[in-house]
Amino acid sequence: MSKQTKDKMNGEIIMLYNYLAVLISGVVLLWALGQWVSLHFVQMLKCSKKVPVTCVLVNEHKEHGSAKPYLTYSPVWEDEDGNRYSSNVYTFKKWQIGKEEVIRINPEWSREYIDSLERHETLVGSLFSALNYKYSSISAYISYNKIVTYPLIYEETKMKKRKLFGVVLFLMLLFSSLTVFAADGSGQIQAELTTDKEDYSKTETIQAIFNLKNQSESDLEDIGIEFMDIDGYKLSVNKTDTSLASGRTLSYEAKYTPNVSSTKTNSTNTGDTKAILLYIALFVVAAGVIIKIVYSKKKTGVISSFLIFCLILSCIPCASLTVNASDEHVVKKTIKINSQEKEIEVKYTYKVKKTVNPENVTVRFESNGGSSVEPQTIKYGELLTEPDKPTREGYTFVGWYLDDKCKYVYNFQDYVPQQDGTLYAKWINLNDDTDTDGDGILDSFEEFYGSDPNKTDTDGDGLPDAYELEPLGLDPTKPDTDGNGVKDGNEDADGDGLTNLEEYQLGTKPGYADSDGDGLSDYEEVKQHHTDPLNSDTDGDGASDGTEIEIGTDPLVANESFDVSASAEGNDGITGVSVMANLSGDQIESLTVEQNESDLFPTDMPGYIGQAYDFTVDDEINSATLQFSFDKSLLNDPDFKPVIYYMNAETGQLEELETTVDMENGVATAVTSHFSTYVLLNKTAFLTVWRDDIRKPSDEANVGLSVAFVLDRSASMTDNDPKGLRLTLSKQFVDKMTAGRDAGSLVSFIAKDELITPLTDNLNQIKESLDKFKNDDGWGSDSGTNGAAGIHTGLQQLESDISGNDRVILFMTDGDDNRVSYSYDDLIAEAKENHVTIYTIGLGKVNSSILEKVAKETGGKYYYAEAAEDLDTIFKDAENETIDFTLDGNNDGISNYYTKLLCEGGKYINGARNPFSGINYEEVQANGDYDGDGLLNGEEYQVVVGGNQQVQFVLKSDPTKQDTDNDGLLDGGPQRLSDGTEIAPKDPEPLKYTGKKNVWKQHVSTQQNAGESATDDNKPIAKEYGQMLSLRGNLPDRFNQFYDFVEVTAATLNDLSNEMNFKEKALPIVKNVVMFIKYCTTILPLDVGNNMDNIATDVVKDLAGTILGDRWADFLLKDFKVSIAKDTVAYVQAILGGAFLNFIPDDYNVALHSQPETWQRAFGYNELYDLVFEVGSNMKCKYFETKNTQYRLWLWKGDYWNLRSGAEVGIYVKDNTSSSQSDTPIYDCIDYEVPMYVSLYNYSSNRISENIFNWNPSISQWWGTGFNWRYQDPDYHKMIVIGKIVLDSQNDLYTLLKTCEQSGEIIYDEHNKTVWIQW
Repeated sequence: MSKQTKDKMNGEIIMLYNYLAVLISGVVLLWALGQWVSLHFVQMLKCSKKVPVTCVLVNEHKEHGSAKPYLTYSPVWEDEDGNRYSSNVYTFKKWQIGKEEVIRINPEWSREYIDSLERHETLVGSLFSALNYKYSSISAYISYNKIVTYPLIYEETKMKKRKLFGVVLFLMLLFSSLTVFAADGSGQIQAELTTDKEDYSKTETIQAIFNLKNQSESDLEDIGIEFMDIDGYKLSVNKTDTSLASGRTLSYEAKYTPNVSSTKTNSTNTGDTKAILLYIALFVVAAGVIIKIVYSKKKTGVISSFLIFCLILSCIPCASLTVNASDEHVVKKTIKINSQEKEIEVKYTYKVKKTVNPENVTVRFESNGGSSVEPQTIKYGELLTEPDKPTREGYTFVGWYLDDKCKYVYNFQDYVPQQDGTLYAKWINLNDDTDTDGDGILDSFEEFYGSDPNKTDTDGDGLPDAYELEPLGLDPTKPDTDGNGVKDGNEDADGDGLTNLEEYQLGTKPGYADSDGDGLSDYEEVKQHHTDPLNSDTDGDGASDGTEIEIGTDPLVANESFDVSASAEGNDGITGVSVMANLSGDQIESLTVEQNESDLFPTDMPGYIGQAYDFTVDDEINSATLQFSFDKSLLNDPDFKPVIYYMNAETGQLEELETTVDMENGVATAVTSHFSTYVLLNKTAFLTVWRDDIRKPSDEANVGLSVAFVLDRSASMTDNDPKGLRLTLSKQFVDKMTAGRDAGSLVSFIAKDELITPLTDNLNQIKESLDKFKNDDGWGSDSGTNGAAGIHTGLQQLESDISGNDRVILFMTDGDDNRVSYSYDDLIAEAKENHVTIYTIGLGKVNSSILEKVAKETGGKYYYAEAAEDLDTIFKDAENETIDFTLDGNNDGISNYYTKLLCEGGKYINGARNPFSGINYEEVQANGDYDGDGLLNGEEYQVVVGGNQQVQFVLKSDPTKQDTDNDGLLDGGPQRLSDGTEIAPKDPEPLKYTGKKNVWKQHVSTQQNAGESATDDNKPIAKEYGQMLSLRGNLPDRFNQFYDFVEVTAATLNDLSNEMNFKEKALPIVKNVVMFIKYCTTILPLDVGNNMDNIATDVVKDLAGTILGDRWADFLLKDFKVSIAKDTVAYVQAILGGAFLNFIPDDYNVALHSQPETWQRAFGYNELYDLVFEVGSNMKCKYFETKNTQYRLWLWKGDYWNLRSGAEVGIYVKDNTSSSQSDTPIYDCIDYEVPMYVSLYNYSSNRISENIFNWNPSISQWWGTGFNWRYQDPDYHKMIVIGKIVLDSQNDLYTLLKTCEQSGEIIYDEHNKTVWIQW
């Protein structure tokens, strides 16, 4: 038998033996573990012979007067009825073993387990039997709250020896078992055997590669590799290395050439005789233990001997592997030769190398043209002290590096030098704008990256170097940055189906699947629809490509207009609502139909069918068709007449649209030329709210009341009003008049009239005249009744009044005229001509027709009283119609008459919702601003005469609600916090929903509830700048020197900002620093995924002989091979970017913000600036331009290259001196600061989902910004910016901004000269 065959058999026998040993060890281990648990439970380690064991019990349960305990691991009780309970019902006080220890036992046992227990002999018996203890049964019942102590009977025992045996046996088995499994290289030394293919013919050469990977922390030496022969083949091997550093991989290539006798090329280490000494030692120990056990307990000697023997068998092969660090290992690979299976076999051995560390380490600093830096000598294991930065004329210091090519950053906070060596300084020349290859990367930066300044594509992967750096974040010197076998150009960074190379060639954004934000991925646009992926509206008709695909039109063919529909679900009696409108392309996405959320349409309003709907669209429309579908069962009512009404925002009235009704399908249809709030009502029921008895307001502004009391004093009045009640009520009427404003006159009549008191503002004089008033005795020549004469005299008195007061005659008689001096028709005409309202009161038998005619045609009222007692009610109503009509008791702008009418009226009065319905009149009169919104009731509600000559109530806003339309904006003024901070403007249209659904409402709520610490859904309102140093302190150490570099670069730009050609100099620097930051955060950390070994090998080659020595893996693997978490990358990029842009965090460290004085101010703005960075960002920009085109209010939001979610608001003025103004004009920043406020939200499904930041700086700004790196991959389509610019100090600018095209996105606060933005 050949040696190879014997070795193979021996190896298989040893492997089988190992498996058998593991199996036996496992069985013994379980037995030992069970013994150990039992022993540990009763604390046998502390027991000795003759120890008394006592059980102390107490019954603490009131519901069961007595109970009998059952002793188990956890006591079980049985009451007198035979019910069993666990220890959480009755308290098992303690076990007491001797006097040494008291053990409290109260584990939670399930009820099912307790119910399944037999009597206590079962568990307690087995436990105490194992310990050679006996026990006594407990049969007595224990009364409530009584403590009983039971001693247990015990016998002499020698369990301490058995315990010792069990513990020792357990530890030995545990060790041996672990050794068995650890013997196979611990998985840290991995071997792999591969071949160039699987099937061979007899004449083909077989190529085999053996890879040995060292993933342990130690280096390997004395490596022996032996490829075994294959009959009929000659073997040759091309590798002779015998050492392997930690973290490295060795590859051995072998060739098997056919038709030649086999020979060996390598030998193997066959083992170590030290194993024999181990065998002898183990047998001696085993023999001693076995003899001792047999001597102590003969009846168990055979079993114990067997267990120890098994233990020895399991330890011997493992121990031999452990002692011999150069043990032989085998790896095999099965192939086919002429369809017959053959095995290629490789045997390998190795030893662990011992490392000897030096006492001291000296590190030199090569400044590469900069000022000299002294070397440092430190004790082995210490950290280097970071030296002061060297200086170099015209250059900016970047940092210290491990290699002379300056590829690997040295980390002073973590790296420990292992041997003498050198660190190398890295520089960048910011003053050198040379770009030899014109790729946008300055030559000084190309030197930093290691790219070729003479080539635009250093690695030849088809992607320019600049494009790889930003936006892709790839290494321009490696065609396959991540080492996954796919070239960078063939990768798909954004997963849209287009490769990076295709995206470069197309000019699309490789980091965003939808470059133009039209809702179609770049792949869909290019490969499927053939639209322009860089133009959201390929055909230029105003509708985005995605929208056209959605509505079914061709995005490649321009349309003048589009027929677009929108719909909403129904409510109550309405089953659905829809609209079809002819819109321009840019209006399509703004078309919405949503249920109205205000209280303007209560369910108990007359004619109610269902809630109203808000129809909205940007700008004006030509026509739209509205359809309300309703429950057809409503048609069973013969009075049901469905009509569509709309809310006229100017008059506050519901106005009818011409409506056609499809009775068969239950659909009401109307055509409109404007959008508003629409509601479907039953017209029949709705018209019942109109009243004709409401007095019309005077055309002129009334300042008071002038009244002519015309009273009948005929003899019949003595009988009809014996107590003179009409006189008493008249005096009370006068008492309610306002002295100094109102005036009165007293006229009496019988057969002729008499002016008792001419018109006077001395109201007491009228009351004195009423006191002297006497009825006629009926016997004189002037006795009789001539009411017309009395009215005539009253008219003469009022016609002479020049006060402008409201003119009223209060006429009262108890009979028909028997003498007529004037025609009543003439008197009516005279009264109307002189704006006199006549109220008539008939007492007893009167000519009601005449009195009613006079009152009605002059705008007054006719009252009839059968008896004098009815006059009280009549006079009160007359007071309301006259005195209250002109009196405004609470100065709210609405007379008491109308206020009382509203309070006593129904939900709707004359076509408008009645907000005061059901509210106490006195309560309303107590406060002229009932809802406390800063608007008087009369400013929110007005009374007018409509085109139908009926009195109408115009609702401008709801006087009982601060926010009429429930959009979050107050009717009367801005929303403020307790400290006076304005957080929302006055509602510009209280009856029309302002802004996106729920935005203002949720914005106000968020601001009011903002705390003092940042949470995911609540950001405090930051007002002060924080410290960038506090954020920098959390940077991973390796990035500190990059922070220093960008900070110095920012300072350089600040210094350059006053130069004339600053913009030309700064733009290349800005672009290169952007690429620099991306390089430092995505390429230097080497985010290599599953390809770490390939990268590690390259790093070892590059760093051979550096100060980190052979044990580089302890340090570099941590920094260069571990992928940095996405959140950490975002944080680092934001901090580096913030340092470069002179941004500072707010006082809550929520977001980064711009400062007033910074180099960007000198930069101004040009639309081309956005194009420079557009490929690496995903922002949306919008501006509002003043009519003279000189000023622009500019807004931005979206994903900012390295700052993530952000927004900007700024005011810019056109630079008329710029030579480029005809194409892309340059705008300068305003040269003053004003208060600015900015909040940013994520918004979707009509709700604010996340508050990204709130910034209300205490110092004025020219540019309001905020950037929160925590919110990554933002979508600007789902972002809402709330902004405020206070221009009370710049009134001219405010006036100019008001000339911007009006939009729902801007609100102008005229009172505070403030511009508000919701975008």
